[in-house]
Amino acid sequence: MLRKIESPAKCELSSVIRFLHAEGSNAAEIHRRMSKVYGETFMSDSKVRKWFRNFDAGRTDVHDAGCHGRKPVSTDDLIQRVD
Repeated sequence: MLRKIESPAKCELSSVIRFLHAEGSNAAEIHRRMSKVYGETFMSDSKVRKWFRNFDAGRTDVHDAGCHGRKPVSTDDLIQRVD
């Protein structure tokens, strides 16, 4: 019996895509399989295809580039001063 996974981390999703890509699944199959576990709206088909193409081109990092949202303000120096 399948269990639904709610609120997965973005790197979890891209890790699964990377794994299934390495197994030889195509992008459509990856989206179909992941939709069963993560729900229909976990990620768009085009986003899965984008990750698939990136892994096909040799990408190994599963973390997004971080272009969205607020930039981190902490630095190693700041953390040491606070400690």
